[in-house]
Amino acid sequence: MRNFKVKVLKRIKKIIEGFSLKIDDMLKQLGEFNKPESLDNDQDFDLGIAYREMGLFRDAIQSFETAMKNGYSPTDCLDMIGLSFIDLEEYDKAEKVFREGLMRKNLQEHEKLGLSFDLGLALEKQGRLEEALQVYCEVEKLNPNFRDVALIMKEIEAKLK
Repeated sequence: MRNFKVKVLKRIKKIIEGFSLKIDDMLKQLGEFNKPESLDNDQDFDLGIAYREMGLFRDAIQSFETAMKNGYSPTDCLDMIGLSFIDLEEYDKAEKVFREGLMRKNLQEHEKLGLSFDLGLALEKQGRLEEALQVYCEVEKLNPNFRDVALIMKEIEAKLK
């Protein structure tokens, strides 16, 4: 079943790319349009989302990496790669990816919140509750209402007692 899903998704991607190229050729001939590079990046990122939703986590990681190499938001890609590693229960790899994302320059607050929260999740899954709690505290300082962080912190504090 997995191979069938992969084949279907790859075929859909080829059809979309072929359709996109045909439209681009027609519009270029008319001199009205130059295709933005981000269109391909969006397709790779969206394909990664679809793979992840179908449980094809390795394929999702590969699509997010391709999107990132082609200029899609590195922070978004790293976050999705890390979440895919969590789905695979490879929490140490997820932690590494989230930390890499947090090291990026010029992070916006929402990017820092998302990566930090997901880092806390990876630490929590590894049983490193005290470290997870510290990370969640940082998230709460930035935004106390972010993804029920206060409730998660209370649950961790109860486990640590």
